[in-house]
Amino acid sequence: MKRILLAALILLFTAVPALAALQQDQWQYFKEVRVQKEGFTLIDTDKDILGHSLKGLGDLRLTDEDGREIPYQVVRQGPQKEDLHPVNIINSVTLADYTSLTLDLSRPGLLHNQISLDIENREDYLRDVLLEGSNDNLTWSAVKLKEKIFFVPPDLKKNDLSYTPASFRYMRLTIDCKGKKPLNINGAKVKYSSSEKNIAPVLLPQTLKEKKTDSKTNITEIVIDFGTGGYQADHINLLSGLENFNRLVEIYQSDDLREWSLMASGRIYHYRWDGYQSQNNIIKLGQPSGRYIKAEVHNLDSPPLDISAQVYGKSPKLLASLSPGKYTLWYGNPRGDKPQYDLTQFSHLIDSSALETVSPGQEQANPSYKEKISPRTTRLLLNAAVIMAAVAIGFIILKNMRSRPS
Repeated sequence: MKRILLAALILLFTAVPALAALQQDQWQYFKEVRVQKEGFTLIDTDKDILGHSLKGLGDLRLTDEDGREIPYQVVRQGPQKEDLHPVNIINSVTLADYTSLTLDLSRPGLLHNQISLDIENREDYLRDVLLEGSNDNLTWSAVKLKEKIFFVPPDLKKNDLSYTPASFRYMRLTIDCKGKKPLNINGAKVKYSSSEKNIAPVLLPQTLKEKKTDSKTNITEIVIDFGTGGYQADHINLLSGLENFNRLVEIYQSDDLREWSLMASGRIYHYRWDGYQSQNNIIKLGQPSGRYIKAEVHNLDSPPLDISAQVYGKSPKLLASLSPGKYTLWYGNPRGDKPQYDLTQFSHLIDSSALETVSPGQEQANPSYKEKISPRTTRLLLNAAVIMAAVAIGFIILKNMRSRPS
């Protein structure tokens, strides 16, 4: 009797953990991926993959034509890369009609596309700026004929000048001050901001879930549904046909429409009158989002805006070292564990902006998929096994105690 019971317990305890073994038939869906070039490659994800995968994409697996598992790393867009260059102001001239400023980057060949001015001024201003470049400080070429800088107290400011990437050693700025007070410029920064063309934000697939204004708080709520979570939200556009307004906006995200977490806040505005116009309708997000995004527009005592919202972003991508051929991307495993590859330790060193991006094919259901026992059911079975073992051990102890002579 004891041997039979012991054998049953051993069988039970070894059978329960076996349910967690990963087999190919545990993935519900797959997509084919075709690669033409050798080397590191980016694979797009889409609504199918995001909607049928675990949060965080830990259940994804990539295999080659022989069924061998290929390491990959999920990559998302981080902050835009910037190279800041040392710069000296070698010539500053202020006349009645303009202010001229010459910047020296110390050597030619440094790529740059943005200049940020440090301007000390308490009064509002709006100025046109001419940008020119030179390698000898004698012969000048136009880089941008007209760029605007402005300041509206207390904190609405644009002192950044953007232009097509150039490599001039010297940059000359001519600020139009005709009929206006010259600006006091304390310094300048010159930098290059990378474009990262492979992960440029696009309009995400979305539907308007709800739009309403609370009569008590006068807050307008706009709820957007992506259909699934996991998108990398870059920014939200809040568009209105009205003018001369300035409103605080708070952006929240959720997976269930019940619990919301703050993503970002900022102000949207549109000023327009004779000789002046300024507008901002973008709130930067730059982070993964749940299925829903909510924009709260604080109207205070002003009439609510007739406003619409659009969210721009991108899907996460998979980074993998591949050869030309056909691969299979598996997903939809409710019991999948996040894999741990060597690639995780050094993927951040790889410049993804120059890599080829491939898109997987149509979603296909895995015909060999067999629904496995869920983790919750596994826990229940394990608990039941422990209880049965405890009862059996208690029964043996009680039986031995009874069989002993008094």
